[in-house]
Amino acid sequence: MIELMRSAALTSFPELARSLGLDPDSLLAAAGIDRRALADPDMRIPVEYVGDLLEIAAEQSGVEAFGLRLAETRQISIIGPIGLLLREEATVGDAFRSACRYISLHNEAISFRLEKVEDQAVIQGGVHLARRRPYRQGVELTLAVLYRVLAQLIGPQWRPLVCIAHDPPVRRDVHHRVLGPRVDFRCNYNGLIFPWSDLERPVPGADPAFAKQ
Repeated sequence: MIELMRSAALTSFPELARSLGLDPDSLLAAAGIDRRALADPDMRIPVEYVGDLLEIAAEQSGVEAFGLRLAETRQISIIGPIGLLLREEATVGDAFRSACRYISLHNEAISFRLEKVEDQAVIQGGVHLARRRPYRQGVELTLAVLYRVLAQLIGPQWRPLVCIAHDPPVRRDVHHRVLGPRVDFRCNYNGLIFPWSDLERPVPGADPAFAKQ
């Protein structure tokens, strides 16, 4: 099974690569990605290829937080029509559940699970490939995009606990800039922990009738 994703995931990749002294065309070729994917955000490309691309870019640039640097360019629009739907859900919880329901339309390898532990919301998940490989950059990019999407719905003051399963980087400044001050490494899973009440917040300016159509 080959999991596919929208090539919108490559948005801003060429600009970031060039800013770090890399040749984006050479990187795309090394990962087996057709350059036409840069021009068509809805082109379907293998998730594994994008994972390879990010790892190669991180290694060649010496930037351990390459995936997070890319995540800094992401807004809710990166997930296409799904992002429009989330904007119109009644509550943040409704928006998250819709994201879980439809995220495979954007990336077939992503899934999340939501649990309530006492008064806390615990989200676990991320990238799940049939052929398991250590994609540190892809894990951090996915978590950061989820973080940024929820922060756009909840507010810029939102500060969840971010759980990351792999080892910490040499420097954590980019992690704290992108993911906030509460980032733990060597966790049992990748995910977020925050008050359950945050999911009950209304989405600012939403039209729930639109979401039901």
